[in-house]
Amino acid sequence: MAVCRSKEDWDRFTESREYNSINSLDDSILKKHRGIQNWTLAGYSNPAKHTVDFIVDMQYAAERNGESVPNIRERLVCPITGLNNRQRLMATLIEDRLKLLKRQNVYMMEQITPLFKWTASTLNGHNFIGSEYIGNQYASGQEINGVRHEDVERLSFSDNYFDLIISTDVLEHIPSPQKGLSECSRVLKTGGHMLLTIPFLPNMEQSICRARIENGDMVLLLPEQYHGNPMSEKGSLVFTDFGWDFLTCGRESGFSESCMEIYHSVEFGHLWPQMIFRFIK
Repeated sequence: MAVCRSKEDWDRFTESREYNSINSLDDSILKKHRGIQNWTLAGYSNPAKHTVDFIVDMQYAAERNGESVPNIRERLVCPITGLNNRQRLMATLIEDRLKLLKRQNVYMMEQITPLFKWTASTLNGHNFIGSEYIGNQYASGQEINGVRHEDVERLSFSDNYFDLIISTDVLEHIPSPQKGLSECSRVLKTGGHMLLTIPFLPNMEQSICRARIENGDMVLLLPEQYHGNPMSEKGSLVFTDFGWDFLTCGRESGFSESCMEIYHSVEFGHLWPQMIFRFIK
């Protein structure tokens, strides 16, 4: 694992022998399967506690130089748990964080996903609360058809309640990520951790605002971009493309520490450097 607290740290990492070795290894695996629509990679699924064949297909594929390239971050799916590359890594980090601790209060910004279902059922010695964003016509904390609604910018929870907060690809979909982080800091106990993933552009110092809300109306600054959302067929609008100022945003929102952790392991099916952000209050 490598830890980056700035773009300078990232630049040093990308110039390192370790990074070059990772790229060479991943490139060799992808070249071996070039042109194949569906393939598998043998490895150990830590959430499943079993050796499996991770599934790679062309779902969410990107076009590069005229050919389709699999989305490694979103694939390498464990056939037992249904968790993809980044979700399996997050599951492992959640388990590592909680396994030596007595009953903890954990908030996850998801409820109907394979990651929440695995976490709540596997680590059931802890108190897990999950939620989805259902619509601005509902109040945070309201339950709709068995699903809890929370607006991340207006959480319903009391101050200093949670020991751990998990957010996987959520903050890019809210109008003000800083408001969301401030709310997370408010409801997190001192010394608590927030683990999160976001689509991140490591070559950018400053984040880019793609859309904002003005006087209750949506204002598009860049062409619309949507990501998958289990609550909506259309998906969720992307408000922000994140750069390195995201770490500063965390510190300005009440967290004492913020960093990006980089993980890679062929053995555990984590191809391509996987980025996890860790904020500590």
